Amino acid sequence: MDISESGEKWKIYYEAAKLEYEYAVTNSSKLDSKAYTLLTVCAFLFTALYTVMGYVKENFVWHISKGVCGYVPVILSSFLLLMAGWYLSKSIFLLIAILNDSKTGRANVYELMNDNIPQEENYEITLRRFAMTYASYTKAGEQAREERHKKLARSIECIYHSLYAIFGMFVILLSGFILQQ
Repeated sequence: MDISESGEKWKIYYEAAKLEYEYAVTNSSKLDSKAYTLLTVCAFLFTALYTVMGYVKENFVWHISKGVCGYVPVILSSFLLLMAGWYLSKSIFLLIAILNDSKTGRANVYELMNDNIPQEENYEITLRRFAMTYASYTKAGEQAREERHKKLARSIECIYHSLYAIFGMFVILLSGFILQQ
C-alpha cells in the first residue's frame, strides 16, 4: 500500500470519527433539551398538585362530617397526594442529575492543530491524529450518555406515576363533589 492509499484510508477513518463525534454532541444537546422540557412539565404538574391539594383541604371537613365512611376519601386523597409529590420530586432530581452529568467533551481542533505537530509530519499522520482524538472524545462520553438516557426514562416513568396519582385524587374529589350535590 502506498502513501496515497494509506492517506485515503485515514481520511475515511477521520470522516467516520468526526461524524460519530458530531452525532454524540447533537444527541447530548437533544437530551438536555428533553430534560429542560420535562422540568417544565414537572413544574406544571406541581401547580396542578397544589390546586388539587386545595380542593382536598376544602372537602376535608365535609368528608369527616359523614362519619367513618368520610375518612376513606380523605385517607386515599392524602396517600395519593404524597405519592404524586414523591414521584414528581424524584423526577425533578433525576432531571437535574441529567443536566449536571458530564456531557460529551468538546474537541478543540485549533489546539490540535497547534499541538506539537512537526512541520515534516505528513497528511496521513495528521489525519490519524485527528481521527484518534475525535474517537477518544466519542468513546469517553458513550457510557455517560447511556446513563443519562436511563435517568431520562426513569424520570418519565416517575411523571407517569404522578399523573396516575393526580388523576386518582381528581376522581376521588369529583365523587365528593357529586355526593355533596
